[in-house]
Amino acid sequence: MSSAAAKGDAGAGANDVYSMVRGLQRQLHLQRSALDAVHAQARESELKLRQATAALMTAQEVERKRIASELHDSVGSALNALTFAVGGALVLTGKGDSEGTANLLQRAAQQVKGILDDVRRIAMDLRPAILDDLGIVGTLSWFFREFLAVYPHVALRTQIEVKEADVAEPLRTPIFRVTQEALNNIVKYANATEVLVRLARGQTGIVLEIKDNGSGFVTRGNGGKPHPGSTGLGLSSMRDRVEFSGGEFHLSSAPGQGTQIVASWPLS
Repeated sequence: MSSAAAKGDAGAGANDVYSMVRGLQRQLHLQRSALDAVHAQARESELKLRQATAALMTAQEVERKRIASELHDSVGSALNALTFAVGGALVLTGKGDSEGTANLLQRAAQQVKGILDDVRRIAMDLRPAILDDLGIVGTLSWFFREFLAVYPHVALRTQIEVKEADVAEPLRTPIFRVTQEALNNIVKYANATEVLVRLARGQTGIVLEIKDNGSGFVTRGNGGKPHPGSTGLGLSSMRDRVEFSGGEFHLSSAPGQGTQIVASWPLS
């Protein structure tokens, strides 16, 4: 082989090595870019998780404060009034005033009924123990009865189209909480007369739908200034509960057109 041919082969070999190195460098650059993107997504997910956790903790503290305030203001005040009524009835009984005693006792009976209604309403805001005993189907049936007892003016239509075994245990609390919070928002803000609650198993997963014919409100999608029911901790906690448990949360509403909430979880 001539020296020129040898040099040519050496040059070709060097070019091949150079091309191989450049190719490896490009692959390494692509892999680094992909890894950086994964790290960025992980950091973003961690930030979202921290923000959502903080929001849930804030919501829990607000809820505890609200319940404590209701116990003090409504139940505590009513019990004080009841104490005075019973004490007055005892005094009148000692004086032989049967008519005055009867009037005070009648007033006391009305106050007892009011206290029972307040306690029942506050108990509805707490996680019922029967969720552990009866599961989500039995608990929702209980909750709907209690809701109608407190808000008889609302026409509540329910469609529970699942069996207990269809709903995984970790989903039962989120489903109950979302239903509870949504109905509370409806009676507080929506002025609705009709409400539909549907829990069903579809082909891809469990679906919870809550729909009312109330006043509705402005969302980001239809512009304007949202009202308190659309931006408060209640809506945020519902969304967080659904997403934390692996589901998807969708809300649609418009002024005068009611509100619809759809939460869904995959069967897996």
